[in-house]
Amino acid sequence: MPTGVYKRTKPIWNKGKKCPQNSYPPWHKGLTKETDVRVARMAEASAKARTGTPCSEEKKQVLRERNKGQKAWNKGLTKETDARVLKNGRSVSLSWVGLTPEEREIRIAPYRDMWKDPTVKNNWIRKLRRAANLRPNKLETLLGEILDKEFSGEWLYTGNGLVTIGGMIPDFTNINGHKTVIETFGNYWHKDKNPQDRIDKYSVFGYSCIVIWEHELKDNPEFVVERIINFMEVLNDKEKSKDSLLKME
Repeated sequence: MPTGVYKRTKPIWNKGKKCPQNSYPPWHKGLTKETDVRVARMAEASAKARTGTPCSEEKKQVLRERNKGQKAWNKGLTKETDARVLKNGRSVSLSWVGLTPEEREIRIAPYRDMWKDPTVKNNWIRKLRRAANLRPNKLETLLGEILDKEFSGEWLYTGNGLVTIGGMIPDFTNINGHKTVIETFGNYWHKDKNPQDRIDKYSVFGYSCIVIWEHELKDNPEFVVERIINFMEVLNDKEKSKDSLLKME
């Protein structure tokens, strides 16, 4: 069999030519969900496919490794320096551009009236929190472990919007027959907050509240357990006194 270097004598027939399919514009170019039924159907199907899809820890780790070291495309850019940032900013407020204060008030008024209804308000807040798929933070997780160990079957984590009381979402709610909630306060995020204000708001709706601070959980968890025990004992004594008064009547 002959060996050696062979050179192509005939030119490649498609050299320098574009694929005919790439020369045609996409069928949906310039179309939107509002102007074309097909685009709307595809967008709806895509949204349904992604909604509620769980992401495994392995997938999350792959995404972390892939995105490690990458910078956001808009980092350091502003509306004044980049047209893409300007376009994104406009799309958010486009429906409000050019509206007078009276026209804005007309749009807002129905929602403000609906927000005054406690049932509607609680439902909206609950749906928003549940849609965010919130999970306990480190402080709530630490308290949850203590509650599961010392008060098994008495408290449920509801910081994900499972329970809404007067527009407020308690971190933990008693499920053992008491209208009682627990709120956790972080040393940084709640440093200017008065726990009594939160307690008073819950009392308006007939709920008793105890506030646990971050430093209490981290420095002295035994003291936290003692506080909760004493808190529940006081509530039980109050309930017994009420029952005795009712029986006397």
